[in-house]
Amino acid sequence: MTIRKKIVLIYLIAIIIPAIIFTFTFRIINDDYKKQFSDFDKREINRSELINKSIINLVGVIIKKDYKLSDSSKEYLDEYLMQLPYGLSIESDFGNYKSKDFNNLRKDEYEITYMDNNYKISISHFNPLVDFQKKRDINNIKMIAIFIIIYIILHILFIKYVLKIILLPLKDMKQFAIEMKKGNYDYLIDYKKDDEIKEVYDAFENMRKRLKESEEINIKYTENRKKLIANIGHDLKTPIAAISGYVDGIVDGVANTPEKFEKYVKIVRSYVSSMENLIDDLFLFSKLDIDKIQFDFKNTNLKNYFEDCIEDIGYDLEEKNIELKYDFNYKNEKGIKIDSEKLKRSITNIIFNSIKHLNKDKKIIFLIVNEIKDGCEVIIKDNGEGIEKNDINMIFNEFYKVDESRNFKGSSGLGLSIVKKIIEAHGGTVKAESEINFGTSIIFTLKFWEEKNEENSNN
Repeated sequence: MTIRKKIVLIYLIAIIIPAIIFTFTFRIINDDYKKQFSDFDKREINRSELINKSIINLVGVIIKKDYKLSDSSKEYLDEYLMQLPYGLSIESDFGNYKSKDFNNLRKDEYEITYMDNNYKISISHFNPLVDFQKKRDINNIKMIAIFIIIYIILHILFIKYVLKIILLPLKDMKQFAIEMKKGNYDYLIDYKKDDEIKEVYDAFENMRKRLKESEEINIKYTENRKKLIANIGHDLKTPIAAISGYVDGIVDGVANTPEKFEKYVKIVRSYVSSMENLIDDLFLFSKLDIDKIQFDFKNTNLKNYFEDCIEDIGYDLEEKNIELKYDFNYKNEKGIKIDSEKLKRSITNIIFNSIKHLNKDKKIIFLIVNEIKDGCEVIIKDNGEGIEKNDINMIFNEFYKVDESRNFKGSSGLGLSIVKKIIEAHGGTVKAESEINFGTSIIFTLKFWEEKNEENSNN
C-alpha cells in the first residue's frame, strides 16, 4: 500500500472511529433517557394531580370555614406546604395568600367558587423534570468531552505514525548522503516496505551502484594509465635502443659493405614497423576503450569475406613458413553483421599472436568457420606451445603478456584485448582454449544480420 493511501486511511480512521463511538454511545444513552423521561413524566404528572386535588380539597375546606382567610388559616397552610415542595397563591376579594416561592416551579391554576365569590388558586410546585434534564445535559457534555479526548489521542497517534514513516527514512537517506560524500560506496540502506519511499530508496541504491562503478572505473583507468605509461616506456626503450645502435653502426662505418648496410637498414625498418604497430594498437585501444570509434556494420556474405581474408593473410604466413589450413562449414544463406575492416583487424591480431607461440618445426594455423544457431562460430587454432591454465583467462586483459620477461617482440599486450572489444561491439563473444604442447584456440561468434538493422549502422 502506498504512503498516500496509508495516511488517508489512518486519517479517516482517526475521524470515523470517534464519531462512531460517540454516535453509538450517545444514541444508547439518549434512548435510555427518553424512556426514563417518558416513564418519569407520567409518574410525576399523576403524582402532581393527586397532590393538587388534595391541596384544592384542603383549600376548599378552609374557605368554607374561613372564607376571608384569616391569619390562622394562612399559618395552617404554611405548615402544611412546608412538608411538600409546593407553593400556593390564593387571590379573592376577601383576602390574599402567598406561600414561599421556588425558583424552578411548575404552576397549575385552578378556580373555586364559594358563596358566589371566585377564588383564584395557583399551585406552584418543584418540577423534578428540570433536574432530570440537567443531569442529561451534564452527561451529554461528558460524552462530548470523551469524544474530543479520543479524537485528540487518535490524532496524536496519527501524527506520530506519519512522522515515523517519513522522518525515519529521511534520516537514513541523510546518513546515506553523508556516507556517499565520504566515498563509502559500500554503505547500504535497507527498506522492505513496498511504497513510494521504497522507490526513493531504490533510486538511491541505483545511484550508489553507479557511483561505485564509476569509482571502480576511475581506479581502473588510473591503473591502466600508469600501466600504459610503464608499458610504453618499456616497450619503446628496447627498439629505440636497437635502432640507435644500428644507426650508430651505419654512421661509424661499421656497416662498411653493401651487404652489412642492407642488413642494418632492414633491421632498423623492422623495429620501426614494430613501433608503428605498437602505436597503432595504443591508438585503436584508447578509442575502443572510450567508445569513440565508429563501426560500419554491413550485411556480408561470409564465404567471400573469409576467402579474401585468407588471400591477404596467406602471403605473410607463407613467407614465415607457416601452413594455413582453412575449413568453411557455413551453409546458411543469411548474411552476417560485421564491420569488415575491424573484424579483419581482429583476425590478424589473433593469427599474429598465435605465430609468437609456434615452436614446432611444422608450424600450422587452422581457421575454421562453423554454423551455429544464431550466426557463426570462428575458430583460429595453432599447434604451438600452448598457454598455462593460470594465464588462459587473462590473455584478453589489456597489457597482459604471457611472456613476463617483456623482451620486445613487437607486442603491446593489447592485441587480444582489442579483439575482445571489437567482437563484443559486434554483439558476439570470444574465449580461449589451450593445452600445453598442443596449441591454443581462440573462438569467437558473430550474429546473423537482422532485417530491422539499417544497411549502415553505427555502434
